[in-house]
Amino acid sequence: MEFTNVTRGWLAAMGLLALVGCASNQPTSDESEKQAEGTLQTQPETKPAEAPVPPKPPVVLINPTVISFEKMSVVLDEKGRETIAEIGEKAKESGKITVTGFCDRRQIRNSMDSAVARAVVTRDELIAQGVAPSNIVIKFSTVTPKKHAAEIKFEELELTKKSVAAAKSAARSGKTSARN
Repeated sequence: MEFTNVTRGWLAAMGLLALVGCASNQPTSDESEKQAEGTLQTQPETKPAEAPVPPKPPVVLINPTVISFEKMSVVLDEKGRETIAEIGEKAKESGKITVTGFCDRRQIRNSMDSAVARAVVTRDELIAQGVAPSNIVIKFSTVTPKKHAAEIKFEELELTKKSVAAAKSAARSGKTSARN
């Protein structure tokens, strides 16, 4: 391959530009003195901050808590298990718990059996979460239209609300609950 004078000129010009570019990246005399002394201040490498994991929100206890079932089913689905797991700690601390199974008798022929089975499977899951079986009462209902569910009602919470209301009422009227 033969190079012409024009090609040689372009190659020489490119080489010269490369050398000039490298020379312009040399540190200034102040920077080179600091490098020699080992006191050059450099920016520390910053790592991207990891997103903090938000704390798990506290469980809000809805009383009664409703566990839905498919119309023709008495099997607790994954969402029902998750709901019971979320309220498990509160359920263990609670006093009396009433589990009511529901099945609409106008839609299902053996509605009483289905309603009881829904309450039993819900009770069994509560027991698996550590709730004392002696704290759980089972009921059933077949009269609520189109309701295929189980309700978990915490009776102690109702009593607490009534007690607080009674205490507020007594405080307003100046009465005390202490007996002489």
